[in-house]
Parts: sequence; structure tokens; C-alpha cells
Amino acid sequence: MPASEVSLPAALARAVDGIGALPKNAVCLRLLLLLLMSIWTKCVRKSIRRSGPGHAESGYRLVRSLMVKRRKSSVLPPPSVWPLNRCMGLLGAAWTAHVLWYLGGGERCFTELQTDIRGVSAKVLTSRLRRLEREGILERHVRRTSPPTVWYYLTSTGHDLCAALTRVVHVAQQLKPTPAVRTSPRS
Repeated sequence: MPASEVSLPAALARAVDGIGALPKNAVCLRLLLLLLMSIWTKCVRKSIRRSGPGHAESGYRLVRSLMVKRRKSSVLPPPSVWPLNRCMGLLGAAWTAHVLWYLGGGERCFTELQTDIRGVSAKVLTSRLRRLEREGILERHVRRTSPPTVWYYLTSTGHDLCAALTRVVHVAQQLKPTPAVRTSPRS
């Protein structure tokens, strides 16, 4: 067995076996070295198992990464009720942005919205309209015609949200990649 694989009890046994032939101060020195070796291996094992900021295990070696000193943030923390997540969750629902876009041009009835937004089913459109109505983004008005028609229009909050959506669309148009102009290679 190689010396690096000798267990601590085996090393102690060897040290005890050789005590009789050694002078007294050499015995003390050997026992002190064994004690220091056992303490050192315990410390190394604990440091390898330790995980936390700046530490990572890589095989059997402890890898300590160099950390960049972080500055304290000067930005105030968000309010306890974070409205951005709620707003983005509302806009992120399927077809909601399309509904807001078309209602931004004025009031529309259900069938007009359904024909404007191609690919949306009546069930999904109804659920989106009801959710927007619950959130206070639009209002619903039933006209007494034969058959009855339902008209939808944006509230003041809905107009603000539609204006924000228009600005997002404008920025998206600016981010849109422009086709690269290819030049023909010279012959």
C-alpha cells in the first residue's frame, strides 16, 4: 500500500511499534507529528466539504474562486406589492396584446375583434376580454339589438396600457434587424 493511502490507525500502530528502539525525545517528536498530521487531515476534509460563497468542489480539491468586490446598490427596493409582475403577466397572456391593440383604435364589438384577430377562438377571446374587464382595463357594454351585441372599449387605465404597448412596439421595430446589404464579389 502506498504511503499516501496508509490510514491513520495504521500509522499510529507503526509509530507505537517503533517506540522501543527510539530515544525518548524522538518518540515525543513522532507522536507530535502524528497528532499534527491527524489534525491537518481533519481540517482539509472539513474545508473540502464546506460549501458557500467563494468555495466550490472540484474532485477532491478545494477550488476557491476569486470574487469581484460588489458595490452596494443605490436603487431602492421595489414596493411590497410589485405591480410590474402583475402587468407583465396580464400582457403575456395569449392574444391580450392583440385585443389591446385593436381596442386602442376605438370601441369594437365581439365579432369585429374576432375577425381582426385571426386565429383566436371565441372561447379564448371571451376569456381574455373577461379578464381584462375584471382588471379594469376595458369595459363591456351590451346594446339592445336583435340579436344583442356586446361592445368593448378601453378605460383610462386601458388607454395608458395601450400607449405603453405602442411604445414597446415602436422599440421592437427599432430592434428589428435590418437585412445586410450584400455586395457581389469582384471577378
